[in-house]
Amino acid sequence: MIEVIKIEENKFRVVRGKLVGELNVDWTTKDLTTLRSLIEVGLAYKTSLPTLQKAKYKNLKVHEGANHLDVVDHNVGTLGLLVVEDHFVDEEELRKRKAPVISANL
Repeated sequence: MIEVIKIEENKFRVVRGKLVGELNVDWTTKDLTTLRSLIEVGLAYKTSLPTLQKAKYKNLKVHEGANHLDVVDHNVGTLGLLVVEDHFVDEEELRKRKAPVISANL
């Protein structure tokens, strides 16, 4: 599942992964650190999340980068369970090309 959300005038958030439909989190929360805390609370109840009930992840953590969050398993890396990416759109370029111009420093 993938969700694309307009956060601000020039900022879009892409949320993707198996947990998107299972975690009821306010993806419009502007600050990634606050959003990270909300995700961590949700992951604490992993027995209620169907995707995590069947899996044998040992130590799930939410990694925070400059413009993204990623649910990872310690010493394994990204799992594709949940990735949140903030993308910045150049509105001037968008008008010229009539197509989205998205950039992210991930």
